Amino acid sequence: MGTDFSYAEIDDLDVSEGIEDAVATPSVVKAKDACRDQLIFLGTPVTNATGVDGSLLREVAARSGLEAHFQATDGFHDAVKGWSVAEFNLLKRAEPTDDPHRTVILTGWSPFVFGRPDKLRSAAELLQRHGTALIVPGLATELELRSAAHASAVWVLSDDGRPAADWLSSTYGIPLFENVPVGASGWNQWLSKVGGYIDVSGESLSQPLTSVNESLSGVHTTVVVPEHPALAKAVCTMLEHDLGCQVTAMPIDRLDRLPLDGNDLLVADPLILEQRTCQSAKNIALPYPLSSGTLFIDESYEYVGDEGIEYFFQAISDQESKQ
Repeated sequence: MGTDFSYAEIDDLDVSEGIEDAVATPSVVKAKDACRDQLIFLGTPVTNATGVDGSLLREVAARSGLEAHFQATDGFHDAVKGWSVAEFNLLKRAEPTDDPHRTVILTGWSPFVFGRPDKLRSAAELLQRHGTALIVPGLATELELRSAAHASAVWVLSDDGRPAADWLSSTYGIPLFENVPVGASGWNQWLSKVGGYIDVSGESLSQPLTSVNESLSGVHTTVVVPEHPALAKAVCTMLEHDLGCQVTAMPIDRLDRLPLDGNDLLVADPLILEQRTCQSAKNIALPYPLSSGTLFIDESYEYVGDEGIEYFFQAISDQESKQ
């Protein structure tokens, strides 16, 4: 699974003089280095307010032999919305072929919410063991996109993937299921659902850690839920069901009114944790690149299956030992 996405780095001078070249030129270089022949630029409220010209972005890319697309925004939606629309447009290239590949299509994933795609490697590797490829539209080849018409199932990771998933389902009759495989409970549900469409016999279910439930039953955690909540909601379920913690979900726009004391444990994007004025709370980092860009995207953290359980258990235990 590739990792070919990046944030444009611009400054005030770029904005005042026109940011198209400042955005397009380094993006073209990265695409060429990764041996890509296409680029998709995702708009944000900033690009809408500054009047970015998508045709100029395409021209810069074309001079280097790259096909480029610009997914604009109306100024009221972020890059995740742009990714969702781009994902839908990419999957509309699906068509019946003479050489279908056995695949599961993932929709609703974006790097801005879920971080690097290798966080889902456990799921991709399990499917691969059973002769099935996991196809992520924003990272897929043209051949993989076309073969989506023959997919065994569409895995919807978040609501942002519903438009593309519903189109594949209605156009080609491909079944779909929703799941975020965080922790043992989420992984078990995912394995059960995907097992309805491909043969995953021989795979054992992850088991909740009963000893962990006992040791962390008194720990109170507060999970900050951003605008795109799929991952945070799944983490809340894992903390409660797998680790036995007491859990409060806090919308990000109410964080300033959150009363914390030394016994609270806050799960949030590291940039939010750095900016919190209340320093008495214990913290666990859960990066959301939509909030903090690429600052923390390569941090050592996990959330899927047993690896996610171990990450949160160890992080909570480390914080508790500091008391």
